[in-house]
Amino acid sequence: MKKIYSIVLTPAQEGGYVVYAPDFDINTQGDTLEEALFMARDAISLVGITKEDMGQKIPAPSGVIPTHLHDEAVAFVDVDFDEYRILHDDKKEKTTLSIRSSIKRKATRAKLNLSNTLEEAILAKVKSPYQN
Repeated sequence: MKKIYSIVLTPAQEGGYVVYAPDFDINTQGDTLEEALFMARDAISLVGITKEDMGQKIPAPSGVIPTHLHDEAVAFVDVDFDEYRILHDDKKEKTTLSIRSSIKRKATRAKLNLSNTLEEAILAKVKSPYQN
């Protein structure tokens, strides 16, 4: 479930940006604009799935431009709560699959962990805004 939330970026005195996400009433920060946007997406996602895990609803995007000062900027971040949960769920899941026996023999000889190799291959093919 992908949603778009507004954020307010405030230049920090020590450099970087402080980020406020009004729909969640949370703050985060980043040393660069790119990092600030990444951290905003990450913080909103984490709070959203935590609320869901606690039986609460994820706040809907307000759809309004938040109040901000003249030196602050408003931006929008897209958040995919389902994708974030998939990428950050550390729980291992047993899955049965089939591979050619010749490939399995080569992997065994090379002492490859098939589970790790499959995870790495899948992550290499799937692009996510949550991966640095």
